Amino acid sequence: MVYLLLREDNPDVVKALTHPEVMTIPEHKVDGKVRRATSTGPIFFIDEVSNVLSMRYTQRKKHIEFLDSEEIKQAVKKLDELLNASTDYHFVHLLQTGQGLLCNNILHKRNSFTDNKDSPRLFLRGRYFNRIN
Repeated sequence: MVYLLLREDNPDVVKALTHPEVMTIPEHKVDGKVRRATSTGPIFFIDEVSNVLSMRYTQRKKHIEFLDSEEIKQAVKKLDELLNASTDYHFVHLLQTGQGLLCNNILHKRNSFTDNKDSPRLFLRGRYFNRIN
């Protein structure tokens, strides 16, 4: 939906965000060892395996680099504005005790959380090389 809403508003924004070198996450080193290599690519792309439109993006401001052009800056600003806006496609749900969520990596926020001493949360995270269908 993010792609469609941006494209409806301004196709040039989508074009900028599909540039093959629009976003770079620099390498991460710990004690001089590379734990994660530099990763550069588009924000919107067609996944080669599934042939599905995909998105790779983070709103963080540290350890992230974008191509240095006014067009890219404006496109990223538009994307951030949409992600922070309220649309018919945004929803908020506070999980209750006993509830869980299973999904592909959806766009989400991270808010602080304090565990209940009597029933701490159980957080399981899976990493898959193939998309869950």
